[in-house]
Amino acid sequence: MQSKSLLGSYFKTIVEPYKMFNELLEKPNTLGPFLIILLSGIILTVLICGSVIIEWVMLSVLLYFIISLLSPAISNFRIVFSVAGF
Repeated sequence: MQSKSLLGSYFKTIVEPYKMFNELLEKPNTLGPFLIILLSGIILTVLICGSVIIEWVMLSVLLYFIISLLSPAISNFRIVFSVAGF
């Protein structure tokens, strides 16, 4: 029964948004906007940090292979590792 009422409320919100707006004006939910902002901030932080870490890993692997290919004679791998940042 709970799912039917949820579907009904979603349908009413889509079809008659002014009624939902009036209901929100009558009974404001102070925690709702705070939670939405908090969750969106956490999701954006995870996405940005994850993409930055993936980009750094790709860049370090690419730099390692470029340096190892372009160095004339690789007699000492410590030089290559120090330039690549390993």
